[in-house]
Amino acid sequence: MTIETFEPQSTFGRIMKERLAKKRKNSTQTTTQTVQPANSRLDEILAKSEKTTVPEQKQIPKTKPITAPQKPAKPKTPAPYVPDSNAADKFRGMHEFFVENKLFLTDAYDIKFKKHKTHKVTSNGSIKAIRAKESYNSQILLSLLTHVGYNERGTKHNNTMLSQGDPGLGKTILAEYCGQFVFHETADQVADSTIQCHPQQTAETMVAHYDLAKLMQGKKEVHTSSWMKNKGKIIDEIQRLPDETIAIILQTIDSGKTKYGDDVIRASEGAITATMNAPDGGSTPIVPAANDRFQVSARYKTVNGNFVPAIIDQGMKNSQPLSVPRECYIDTNTILTARKEIRQVTIDKDAIRKLVFYISQIDGCDKAGDSLENKTKSNAQYRKPSEGLCVSCHYSKKPCAYFDNSVSMRATEAILTYAKGLAWFRKKTEVQEEDIAAILPYVLQHRAEITPTAIEKKGVWENDRIAFIKDTFKESSKQFIKYQNSIPEFKQMLDDLDDPHSLVYSQNKLTKETAKRLEGYFDTVIQKMDDVAAFSYAGILSFALEHFDKNGNTN
Repeated sequence: MTIETFEPQSTFGRIMKERLAKKRKNSTQTTTQTVQPANSRLDEILAKSEKTTVPEQKQIPKTKPITAPQKPAKPKTPAPYVPDSNAADKFRGMHEFFVENKLFLTDAYDIKFKKHKTHKVTSNGSIKAIRAKESYNSQILLSLLTHVGYNERGTKHNNTMLSQGDPGLGKTILAEYCGQFVFHETADQVADSTIQCHPQQTAETMVAHYDLAKLMQGKKEVHTSSWMKNKGKIIDEIQRLPDETIAIILQTIDSGKTKYGDDVIRASEGAITATMNAPDGGSTPIVPAANDRFQVSARYKTVNGNFVPAIIDQGMKNSQPLSVPRECYIDTNTILTARKEIRQVTIDKDAIRKLVFYISQIDGCDKAGDSLENKTKSNAQYRKPSEGLCVSCHYSKKPCAYFDNSVSMRATEAILTYAKGLAWFRKKTEVQEEDIAAILPYVLQHRAEITPTAIEKKGVWENDRIAFIKDTFKESSKQFIKYQNSIPEFKQMLDDLDDPHSLVYSQNKLTKETAKRLEGYFDTVIQKMDDVAAFSYAGILSFALEHFDKNGNTN
C-alpha cells in the first residue's frame, strides 16, 4: 500500500513549506555548534585589537583618600630621673679615657695633691720634678667641670671656659670631644655649634636670621642658629671678634639670652668654650669685661716631643670608631646627679676665711680714696698701682701692690663653683684649703692685671700667672695664720663675721652685747693689723653697727 504525502498546490502553502524547512536547518546547526576555548577567544580579541587603533586616554591623577582628622600625638614624656651613684667615677674615668686613647696628648698633670717625692732636674735643685699620688691635667679637668654645668648661683645658664695658647695645641679639639662624649652631640652638630671668629661676624651668622622668603611676604620668622640651640658651644679664636660682636656673646653668657631685632633668642643650657691664640696682627685685645665673663681659663702647653710615636699611632687609628666603656659613659642622669651632689658639698670654715682674707688683700688700696668705703681698687679709675699710685704708700710692698684690679663678684662665684666641683670630682664632701688653692689660679690668671712691683719681686710671674696666683695666695695664708696666732681676738671677730648679712638682718641676732663686742674689735683687732685687709673687716663692722644704730639702739 502506498502512502501519499500532502503537498498544497497554492502559493501560500509553498511559501510556508520553505520557511519551515529553513527553520529546521538553523536549529540543527545551533545544537551541533561547539564552544571555543577561552584562549582561542582571547587570541581572536587581541588579533582584532591589533588591527584597530584605540585612542590614548589621559591618566586621571590619583586622589588621596579622605580620612577622619586625627588627634595630635601626645609629646613623649622624658624618662624619669634616676640618680647615678657613680657620677663622679664616670667623670674621673672620662678624664683618663681622653689621655689613654690619645684624644688629648699630654704629660702635664699639673693639678697635684698628696705630693710625696721630688727629683732634681738641675744639679742645684732650682728645677724639680714633683710626684704626687693624686694629680690631674688642668685642661681636661676644667673642661669636664665646665660641661657638668653646675653653677653656684643655681642658674641654668652656660658655664664658661677660656682656652689660651698657641695654635695647634688641642684647644678646640678638646672642647669638641667634650661636646661629643658628655652631651652626645654628633661631629656635625659640634661643627654647626662652632663660631669661626673673624672681624666680619654678625648677629645673623652667630645668633639668628630672618627667613628671607617669609620676609618678602611681609612676615617675620626667626631661625635660631645651631650655636644657640646646641649644648656644646665653641667660640674659635675669640680675639678676632670686634667689640660690637663680643657684646652679643657677653649678653648670652650673662643672661642665657640675647635680642635679635624684636625677638628674644634663648640659648640652650650647656657649656661655652672660647679659644684664644697669642696676639697677632689680626687680633683685637680682649677687654676686661669680656675676660671676667669666663669663669675659668686654662693655658695649653706644647706637646712633649717624646709623643711623636703616639701622634703617628693616633693618625693611624683616627678613622676607627671609638666606643666609651660603660664605667665612664656619661648620660643626662649622670650630669643631673653630678649637679645635685656638687650642690651638697660644703666648704671648710677656715678655707673660706683664708679666701676672704686673700680677696680683701687684693681689693684694698689706701691711695684709691679718702673715706674707708673708697679705699678699694675699684675706686682707682684714673691712676692705678702700675702707674705710680703706690709711690710713698705705707703698703707699697704688700700683696695689694701686686694687682692693678680687684676680684669681681663673678670671679668669687667661679672660685666657689669650681672648688666645690673639684672636691666632688675628688670624691670629697667638703672643700678644703687645698681645693681652693688648686682652683684659684685658673679663675684669676686671665683676670689679674699684674704690676711692675710684682714682677720686680719675682720675674717669672710676668709669664707664669699660675705661679703668681699660687705664690700670692700662699703668702696671704701665712699672713692670715700669723694674725690668728698673734691677735687673740682675731678668731672671735671672724666667728662673729662669718655671715654678716645674717648678723645684720636676722631678728634678735644683733643684740646690744653683740654690738658692744663688734665695737671693741676696732681697738683689739683692726688697729693691730698692718694690712689693707683690715679695711674690709672695718667696713663690715661699721655696716653692722650702723644698722644697729638705725633701729634706735644708739648707746
